[in-house]
Parts: sequence; structure tokens; C-alpha cells
Amino acid sequence: MRTLHRWLAWLAVLALLVAACNPPIVAVRTPALTPALTVAAPTPAPSPTPAEAAVSGGALRVAVTEQPPETSRLDPHEEPTPAVQAVVGPVYSGLVQFDPESSGRRIIGDLAEDWRLLDDRTFEFTIRKDATFHNGQQVTSVDVLYSIEGVRLPPRDATRPRRELYASIKNVVAPDKYTLRIVTRAPDAGLLAMLASGTLAVEPQSDGLPEPWRAPQPVGSGPFVFSGYSSVGQARYPRYKDYFLKGKPYLDYYELFTIKDTATRIAGLRAGLLDVVLGPISAQRVTSLREARPDLVFHRAQEPVVGHDVVVNTTRGPFSDVRVRKALRLALDDQAAYAAEGASCGPYIGSPGGLTPWALPQSDLAKRPETGTDHSQRMDEARKLLADAGLSGGLTATVQTQHGDTDQATDSATWAAWAKLIAKGINETGGKADVQELEGPRQLQEHVLSLQYDIAVYPVPYVGYPDPNGLALAWRSGAPRNYANYTDPELDRLLAEQTRTLDWAKRLPLVYAAQQRILDSYAAFYLPRPTPCDSGGADAASQPWVKGFKQDWAGAPLDNMRFYQVWIDPVVKGNFKRP
Repeated sequence: MRTLHRWLAWLAVLALLVAACNPPIVAVRTPALTPALTVAAPTPAPSPTPAEAAVSGGALRVAVTEQPPETSRLDPHEEPTPAVQAVVGPVYSGLVQFDPESSGRRIIGDLAEDWRLLDDRTFEFTIRKDATFHNGQQVTSVDVLYSIEGVRLPPRDATRPRRELYASIKNVVAPDKYTLRIVTRAPDAGLLAMLASGTLAVEPQSDGLPEPWRAPQPVGSGPFVFSGYSSVGQARYPRYKDYFLKGKPYLDYYELFTIKDTATRIAGLRAGLLDVVLGPISAQRVTSLREARPDLVFHRAQEPVVGHDVVVNTTRGPFSDVRVRKALRLALDDQAAYAAEGASCGPYIGSPGGLTPWALPQSDLAKRPETGTDHSQRMDEARKLLADAGLSGGLTATVQTQHGDTDQATDSATWAAWAKLIAKGINETGGKADVQELEGPRQLQEHVLSLQYDIAVYPVPYVGYPDPNGLALAWRSGAPRNYANYTDPELDRLLAEQTRTLDWAKRLPLVYAAQQRILDSYAAFYLPRPTPCDSGGADAASQPWVKGFKQDWAGAPLDNMRFYQVWIDPVVKGNFKRP
């Protein structure tokens, strides 16, 4: 195996030579259960078609853009960032998971082979008996209990960013070796989706050592075994021969490379040295790659996930006045903001609900005042709102963003363009606005978190997991990601009630009402985004010989990066001639 240094040297040379809408998440229903959470024994992932029968063997070389800090203990519960998940994702199993064969629209088992509702607050899971950890220890319900409790009831001073997601859990018990019961404080319609979203990495029960002193050696029951991680961001994972899904993983091993330089990653992909490149790829680079390598496969999320693009500090006057915030939104030229992304087909109007079926219908969103195409009419309404708010002389504001110098699909260059358009809209209403470009994302984040801003172009994807419960993380009063510091008791009530409503048909109107209220707050701007048909940019790219790789739904972050269903077609790879 090439060392990472030789890889990077080769890729660096190449870099110099190279120019350049969906159904709901569902589970199989049993008559005894309520519609929203009706689940039975999960269906195994379907085998490839006879024309593409999976072949065992080979390696998968994957490139990512960042690596965990040197001080990281590689604990997915302590640091649930993409950088850590990329390193430990193949090592762990969860309790349940989103089915990679259905683009994440269906919940299937992982370590749980079956589950049911005993009542509206008690989930009972049956743990499979053929799962073992990489140290040879059998997986039991006690290990799952230990892992859940480690997140929701961590040791003192332990960092658990996802602890809030487990707040609805009242108790976890293991009545026997293969049975686990989770009891919630109130009905929680999003519990399964939360557990399936990679928030839980099942580890062996603690050996009794205090957590800070445990060796940072990830041990799980996943498809690949952790064998070390270099300081320069390289790892190689051999297949776990006793993985509970018999015959999988197909790969002999999986290799991870951290390559920060975009040109180097693209050169490696073009030359066939990398099998998969994860992370946004700009439209310009996609176009160049298509010309050089028309056989490459580009992956784009089928559903745009929209959290917010622009956030307003509601603690500062006059931005505490909803009329002022609405005027800001109306004054922004949507068509110009959309064009700044370089998109090639029609816009998708952002919904706070993220994934369908929870997102507000586009037909409803198109009726909102901020989506009107008559810009002069919108500007007149904005001036009237400002005058009604006592700002007939205009609004003075600073729009903050980060310096536009990165190369991402939706990058800081776009953010800077949006910031200028917001300032332009304010100036056209008779106000005075300027743009402050901060040096990098960390400085911008510090300003936002400390509420030291007026308006910030700070794109944040739909947070949490593909379920309406994720809305609470950004919009409930006092929530950690409520960057606008917005407070609305009625919104809090709607968010709480939809969580307790297990019947999907009754839950949906509550979710819609919550989203309308979020949009009516104008505390964050949801700009039109490219539709799924837009082929301008990509979220990942893979070689034609990589089969079974799924990166086509927006709820599939690196949390589910296990690759047990991926295989290499030796015929296609053997016919490849390096350009």
C-alpha cells in the first residue's frame, strides 16, 4: 500500500497537470402499532441484480477534506463532526438505520433485528444474537444500554453535543440479554429517526475505567475494523470477517485519505487513484471533470436540505421588530440571490422542514409575499414596513459574512454575493448598509454565537436529523442553534405537540403550522435553492467501478458512512486507462 506521503506527492503532481420530490421515511407496518411508528422486522438490503452481482474483494479509496484535531479521542458521541465520523463511521453499528438502498426513506434494523411499541411511550427492541464486537465480545442489550446512557447521562465534564436529542428518554432497561426497552417521558414520534441518524454508536460496556482514561481505540461491531489513524489523516480498515451481515462487507479493506486541497482531490479522482471523493464539488469543476472523464458518477442530494442562509439578531433594535425583518426579506432580490449560486434549473424555495414529506409544499411557499417576482412592488412594501416601524429615514445595518475565497458547491463566495445583495436592498429602501467580510468561518461563528451582529449570512443546514423534531434544535426558545435568539411561545407549543403526536396524518398539520410560523418570524431568510434536477454541482463523485455507493439523499451525512454494501467491479476497473 502506498504511504499517504507518496499518494499526496503523486496527486500534487497530477494537480499541476490537470487543467482545471419524495415519499416519506417509512417502516413496515404491523396492525398493533400506531401509523406513525408502525414497524416490524426490517427487510434486509436487497442484493444486486443478476446483471450486477456483487463481487467480493478489492479496496475502496475515499478522500475527505478535513481530519479531526490531534487532541481528538475519536469518540463519535463526544465529537459528532463529519471529520470524526469519517474516521470511525465504518467501525460502529447502531440500533437502527436508514436503509441505504431506499435513499434513506425507510428505517431498517442494524443491531436490532425487530422492534415494536408496547405502548405509546415504550419501544421494545430485540437485539440480534449473531453480532460481535471486533474484540470478540458478543453484543448484548446491556452494551446498547451502556452506549445510550453514555450519551444522555454522561460522566461529569464529558462533552456530549447530541445529548439534547435524547432528552425525551426517561429510562432504558435491559430485561434480558437480547431485549432492550426505551421508555420516553411522553410520546416521541421522532425517536426512531433520531436513533437511525447515526447519533448512536454502540460500544462494548465499559471496562470500569473512568471515561477520560479509556484508550482512544474505537471498538465497534461494524463492517470494518479500526487499525490506527495517522497524524496526516490516513487510515486503512480491514473487513471484519465476523460481521453479522453474512457475506458483507464485500471489500477486503477500505482506505481513508484526508486531502484538503481541492485541486489535488480532483486530480486523484480524474487519474483513477481515488475511488470516491466526498464533499461538495463546484459546478465549474464538475463541468471540467465531465469533459475529461464522462464515465465518472456524480451524486447530488435528491432533496435540498435548508436550514437558513441569513440570520437576523432579534435581540437588537430595530431588528426585534418583525416589520423590519420582513422588510429586509422583501428588499432582497431573490432572482439575483439564486443566480449567485450558478444554478442551471429552477429554484427550490427553502422550507424549514427540510426533507419531504415534512417540508411545506412548494405551491404554498410560492404564495408567500417574499417570493413575489415584482421586485419594485416588493421594495414599495418594504419601505412602507420600515416607515410603519418608525424608520422612514431608512435602516442602518452591517451585514457580516466570511471572506469569499473557498471552493465549495455552496461556498463563501456565494455567501459574500448574498451579503452584498442584502446590503444593496437595504440601500435601495433609503437606508445605509455595509458588508463586513470576516477572515474565516470560526470568526463568523464567534460573532453569531455571541450575538455580535446585525445580519449575518451564515448558512446552516437543517439540523438534527430527517424528522421534524430537528426543527426544535434551531427554533425552540433558548435552543443551542437558535442563532437569532428568537422566542415565540406558540411556536414552542407547536413543536412540542408535533413531537407527541404519533399519528402521521395528525402530526403533519402541526409541522406545517410550525413552519409557517417560522417563516412569518423573518428571523432567518430561506433563499431559493437549486432543485434536485440541477446538475451544476455535486455532493460526491465516484468511479464507474464503484457499485452500491449511495450519497443521493440529503439526510445521508457521514454518520452512515459504513460502505458494507459497496463493491468494486473488477472488469470495469480493469478496462480503465489512466488519462
